[in-house]
Amino acid sequence: NFLDSYTYLLKQRFKDGITVKKEISSSLLQKKILPLTLQLLMENVVKHNIISMEHPLTVYLKEEDDRLIFKNKITLRNQSEKLSGLGLNNIQERYKLVSSRSVTIQKEDGFFLVSLPLLDMEEDD
Repeated sequence: NFLDSYTYLLKQRFKDGITVKKEISSSLLQKKILPLTLQLLMENVVKHNIISMEHPLTVYLKEEDDRLIFKNKITLRNQSEKLSGLGLNNIQERYKLVSSRSVTIQKEDGFFLVSLPLLDMEEDD
C-alpha cells in the first residue's frame, strides 16, 4: 500500500509527529482514486502545517458516500510566500478528465478537508 510506505518515510522524518488514521472498509478495494493523489495531499500537509513531536498532526482517511475523505487539523506554519494551490488544482483538474463527480476542498471548524470521488475500476480506463 502506497500510503503506508509514504507514511513510514514521513515517520522517519517526523517520528511520532505525524499519524495517519484510516477508517476504510474492505469494499473500498473495488474502487480507486487517481494515481499520486494521496502523495500530493500528504505533500500538501507537510508543506503547509507545523509537524513535530510538540505539535503532532493526524491525517484522517475515511470512506463516506462513495467518496474518500482526507482530513487534517490546520496548524499552518508561518509562510512568507503566497500559496499557489497548484497541487490541489492539479488533483481537481485530473478528476475532471475522468469523472463527472468533482473533488471538493474546504476548510471547516479548523480542519482541512478534501473529498475525492471513488472511481469504479473501469471508470478511468
